[in-house]
Amino acid sequence: MGIELVREARVNQPMTAELTLLNCLPKPLLNCSFTIEGIGLTDGKPITAKVGTVGAKQEAKASIDFKPNITGSNVLLVNFDSDKLKNIKSFIDVAVKEYIRPEFLALSCLVL
Repeated sequence: MGIELVREARVNQPMTAELTLLNCLPKPLLNCSFTIEGIGLTDGKPITAKVGTVGAKQEAKASIDFKPNITGSNVLLVNFDSDKLKNIKSFIDVAVKEYIRPEFLALSCLVL
């Protein structure tokens, strides 16, 4: 399973996880979905993206938006489910940084 974060994680700023999984079976997968969750990342709730049917030897793809709410090191857990493959799990470590508004960056440059 592939997990890619589209941008650097900043607290209270939206970001996207790009998810992929190759169906290596000779038959299609039905009712496919990806679910993500993580303490400090998804506000304590799982977020699911339904993919539908994925053909034999095809790739399931989904993008899920979320907003980290705690700074520090966190783990994003990803789960894939379908009619033939269930509870396929993977994870990625996410370092969430503090968000500094752009106008504060400009002011700090003027002070220096």
